[in-house]
Amino acid sequence: MRKYKVTDKLGLASGHIELTDDQAKHRMEYLEPVKDCKDIYNIVGPIEFKAGEIVGLKPAAADRYIPSHTELVEPIANVKMAVAQKVFKKAAPKKAAK
Repeated sequence: MRKYKVTDKLGLASGHIELTDDQAKHRMEYLEPVKDCKDIYNIVGPIEFKAGEIVGLKPAAADRYIPSHTELVEPIANVKMAVAQKVFKKAAPKKAAK
């Protein structure tokens, strides 16, 4: 995950996000903690962030969908990213057998 500063009102409805405990507690109705990954959540419903908040996003998601609403504030955290990638692979939905 990389840390991004929200520069304009930002709404997300799916994906993974890294939040502080304080940010998460106000949005827990729409978040599901990712097992074995502290501070990383699966978004299960619409959540919003106001300008100035710092959030952790997968670089591909931030670059593709919301570059006009965020700016990079912290380079990639290699250790946390490696752990997150393992968890995301485990948490990815399995394709149904035909």
